[in-house]
Amino acid sequence: ARAGMNISNEFAEHGIQKILEVKDWGLKSFRITKQVVNEKLGKGTRTVDFVLEEKIEKIKDTKSRYQRLLELAQILQTQLTAVQGTKRAMAEIFVDLSHKQRELEGEMIANGKSFESVNDQSETLIKALVSFTDGLKTLVERTIQDSLDTITKYDKTRVEFDAYRT
Repeated sequence: ARAGMNISNEFAEHGIQKILEVKDWGLKSFRITKQVVNEKLGKGTRTVDFVLEEKIEKIKDTKSRYQRLLELAQILQTQLTAVQGTKRAMAEIFVDLSHKQRELEGEMIANGKSFESVNDQSETLIKALVSFTDGLKTLVERTIQDSLDTITKYDKTRVEFDAYRT
């Protein structure tokens, strides 16, 4: 009978502990929600670090600028790849025409080789652009985004601090 009573008491203590945890969580959530609502309505006081706020805005602005640069670099990469295909096709046509029009054979071969040479140089440019775009994508989507995630955590912590401060 005593063993059953010990289990029953342990179960009751565990249940009481969980209830207290839920109560504390509810009070904390209420305070934080109240703080957020009051800030949105302009009634609550907000802890502000002007230097930090300026840096946060600068990071957000920097991300949007780099995001636009990334979009343009990706567009350029797509366009250069398409142009490269066109140059390759033109080189093939010039070589083909050199076989069919013997009187222009020299000019056609020269034009074909010129397009092949330009195409080879374009390949180097495209590879460099791919490398640049990949690095920029890492900067925008990981590095700067990590900073913004940290800022979000900071803001949640600030709201919690303000909720308990007032």
